[in-house]
Amino acid sequence: MATTTSNDVVPPLTYAEGHFEFVFSLSILLTSPKHRCSRGSMNLLASHRMAVVVLLTTHGYPALETICRSVQHQQMFQMSEKEAETLLSTLEKRRFSYRGYRADVVAAANAGEDYGNSFIHESYVRSRWERGVFDILDFAPGGLRGWQDVIVLRRRARTSARR
Repeated sequence: MATTTSNDVVPPLTYAEGHFEFVFSLSILLTSPKHRCSRGSMNLLASHRMAVVVLLTTHGYPALETICRSVQHQQMFQMSEKEAETLLSTLEKRRFSYRGYRADVVAAANAGEDYGNSFIHESYVRSRWERGVFDILDFAPGGLRGWQDVIVLRRRARTSARR
């Protein structure tokens, strides 16, 4: 049996260390700017050390490739084909790119003033989220329905202090 719970968009979280065996965050990091992704993910992953296994999703190359080819996605993401192609060709260098939505979309979504879309390169994930606390077990580009990249992390076992 699974028990689910939700929390506020912005940390801190109120759970004790080791509270969960598995935590998943689908689409949350897709809509957050860099400062929130860094603070939120590091709070969840490093400070609380509350989960053994964590599954996260992000936008990366598969999402950008779809946006480049699809007028419907270009409209949804509020970017032109050229903007999407530029982002696609520069993602490796930029590593993290955030594009906020227009004020009317932010108001309608009621998801916070910095609601938008983040596109995150695998190298950013590895450099930021694998800092001594977790090992990345898998990074699957387009692993969720060919659209979102899936990242699976496992908390490293604590080592006892050296004598």
